[in-house]
Formats: sequence, structure tokens, C-alpha cells
Amino acid sequence: FSAVTIRSQYLSILLVDGVLSIVSLALVWLYMWWTLESAFLASVAMFEIVFSLPVTMCIWTVLLQQKIEFFQLLTIYMILGIGADDAFIFYDAWQQSRFAPEVADDFTRRFSW
Repeated sequence: FSAVTIRSQYLSILLVDGVLSIVSLALVWLYMWWTLESAFLASVAMFEIVFSLPVTMCIWTVLLQQKIEFFQLLTIYMILGIGADDAFIFYDAWQQSRFAPEVADDFTRRFSW
């Protein structure tokens, strides 16, 4: 095996894995859009999910001075599931708050319910 062949195979595998990662993110966004019935809420939830990882990795490396290992990069999928679930729970709580008589009239109180 030459270095060129190994690099070519590595890059082709990396390309396929990258496309699969982007497709999984897009499918989660589409499912959230369909479930939440709002492209804005789905986009904000995806923003929260995707941009929580760089902050966490920065804290992990700068403040705690730990190395990032390969398997830690796979946490995006775990965070993707947890973040999507959070968005669904908050949306359901918002929907249920309109039936609570003590907060139904005031939007500010519905947000804090």
C-alpha cells in the first residue's frame, strides 16, 4: 500500500461519514419541524444543540485541561437526542399551560409555568 492509496481511501471514508452526519442532523431537524410545527422552533433548537458542543469542548480543554479523544466527538449524537427531547418537552409544557387557569391569561406566566 502506498501513502497515496491509504490517503485516498481515508478521505473517501471520511467523505461518506461526513455526509451521513449531515443527513442525520437534517433528519432530526425535519422531524422537529414536523413535530413542533414551526421551522423557527426547530432551527432554534438545532442551534442550541449544535453550538452547545463547541462551548463544552472549550471548557473541557481550556479550563479542565483535558485532551479530546476520538469517541468524545461522537457525543454530538447523544446531545442531538437530548436536545431534541428538551425541545419537545418545553413545547408540550407550553401547550399544556394554556389549560391551567392560573396562567392561561398571561403569556409571561405561561413561559415560567
